[in-house]
Amino acid sequence: MIKFKAKLRRALVERLGGTYAIADADVDFLYPPQAKFGDLALSLAMPLAKKLRANPRQVAGEILAKLDEPLPGVDRMEIAGAGFINIFLDQTAFFKDRLASLGRTELLPEERKIIVEHTNINPNKAAHIGHLRNACL
Repeated sequence: MIKFKAKLRRALVERLGGTYAIADADVDFLYPPQAKFGDLALSLAMPLAKKLRANPRQVAGEILAKLDEPLPGVDRMEIAGAGFINIFLDQTAFFKDRLASLGRTELLPEERKIIVEHTNINPNKAAHIGHLRNACL
């Protein structure tokens, strides 16, 4: 996700740099409090509105208007709240890219067994350090 956000940050600075005086450090991504608000949130309109002495929601609208072509790996973007821009990722492209970096084409595991063990202490007695040790092992 770090590489993806860096690529997205560069694309935003390239497209908006001619209109607004922004640098890579000005583009900050947040994680929305709920999944229905998108995968990432962009708070760029807030500091820009302060510099321009304008309404942050209006600045966010101008930013979206400048981004008429889709950004790489982004499905859609929308304005939310006081001026946040919610970013919904193209999840199919995102996971295909991640799988390609692993040298695979499918998400399914290879022909082998995978055992997932869930450790849990007995809730009817007091917890102690041995329970933690067993969970770590």
